[in-house]
Amino acid sequence: MNKRDPGSGTPGIRIVQGAAGVVIEQHRPAVLSSLTGLPVEQALEMVPRILPICGTAQSVAASRAVEAARGELPDPAREAERQHRLWREQAMAAGWRLGVDWPDLLDKPRALVWLKVLRSSEDNAACASVLRSAVPELEAVWSLGDLAAWAESSDNHAAAMLRVALAEEQPLPASGQRLTGQELAAAARAALADASFNPQDPHEQAVEVGPLAMGRDPLIVANGDQLAASVAGRLQAQVLDTRHIIRNLQSYDQGPAADPRSWTEGTGTGTGCAETARGPVFHRVALDHKDRVSAWQALAPTDWHFAPRGPVALALGGGLADTVARLAVTGFDPCAPWSLVGSEER
Repeated sequence: MNKRDPGSGTPGIRIVQGAAGVVIEQHRPAVLSSLTGLPVEQALEMVPRILPICGTAQSVAASRAVEAARGELPDPAREAERQHRLWREQAMAAGWRLGVDWPDLLDKPRALVWLKVLRSSEDNAACASVLRSAVPELEAVWSLGDLAAWAESSDNHAAAMLRVALAEEQPLPASGQRLTGQELAAAARAALADASFNPQDPHEQAVEVGPLAMGRDPLIVANGDQLAASVAGRLQAQVLDTRHIIRNLQSYDQGPAADPRSWTEGTGTGTGCAETARGPVFHRVALDHKDRVSAWQALAPTDWHFAPRGPVALALGGGLADTVARLAVTGFDPCAPWSLVGSEER
């Protein structure tokens, strides 16, 4: 199974696993500092360019934060349009995972033609149909046993990935809290408000926020603890979450949000949230009296997962064999290229 090496001098994550423990080195530039002092509208235009991965979600979370900082109430029509764009982006992220990331790890050809068709789909129904073609007959899965049987009998990259993972029986150690909803929002808002906030080490406890924690498919909700304890579990959750994305694209009906997506934190300061396929992203924006940016922070799923004491460090802390360790990292779906090495290779 290949590793995704970011190479020296480029943004990426380097994980060193050795006898002394797990060390995670993140190399990601602090691009949000470039927004300080800008008129907020100009800053909002720059957000998806300087944060292109899940750029729609980054932009939506940023816009919600700015609106909260200004004391503006959410507009239902605008929120519905945003959610429409977020589902499309999540479909593209799931497609990239199925068509590029997993084939790379399996030493199989990338599905670039299929991915191009997915990206050019005209509407939600067409997008759902193309995405469903990568995981055919997944709707017939009603239990984890069904999912294992589906993986065994199906000929696609998702099934192949699950077959590799399910063949590894070594359990994973506990990897921290799985937070969602208002509990996660409270933790994120507190972290972003801290004067010593560091996105590469946002919380003193390990917090997991991805598809397993989000629990957007009923099978994930019913089997969360079992999925968390196995190397295959988070990959199974990613496949099941793809089914959830397909269902939402097929029958898009955006009602009122179950939980708030923005919060006014005080005069001129607001926090906004938007979901990605990897989990929620949060932005906190402070504006001065001229509507210019005085501070801007963001917190993404990879920040939680790859913190020094985060879920990945805990999951790898038992000294996993190389293949199992790579599957475990893949289960946390980093948004940047990554490599995993032994301490002797450091």
